Amino acid sequence: MSSRRPASTALVAAGLATFAVVATGCSRPTPLVSLYSGKTTVSSTAIGRYCVGDSQTQCRTHTTAVPTLKVATGSSIGIDVPKSVAEQGWVLTDQSGSPLVQKIYKQHYVGLSGISLQGPTVLQVVKLSKDGQTPLGAWRFTLVPS
Repeated sequence: MSSRRPASTALVAAGLATFAVVATGCSRPTPLVSLYSGKTTVSSTAIGRYCVGDSQTQCRTHTTAVPTLKVATGSSIGIDVPKSVAEQGWVLTDQSGSPLVQKIYKQHYVGLSGISLQGPTVLQVVKLSKDGQTPLGAWRFTLVPS
């Protein structure tokens, strides 16, 4: 029996060491942003750099697939952001970061009506610092005409 105990102890120790390595390699996912059109909803985590709160030191980098949302001409889209993003303020931009609407939103849900797409269009929801000057996270979506 004494020969089995060291082996089982070694296995438990190896398992705990593996768990510690895996656990420290995980990071919290970023908040989800959702877009709605008709009866379809798509959601995404932030893409690229995302900073927690208003801090530019508590940032992490994420990669994620860019979801696609089909939008019928003349229809509406809804954009739903978490409370933590809404409280700081967010804007809508194109892929290059140019504003699509000259407004900083502070609410968690915004509806845009009368959408007319000429082809695939990238829409980004960008979380801003509290002073509204620095991007602290972005969620990217591709809108396509249906």
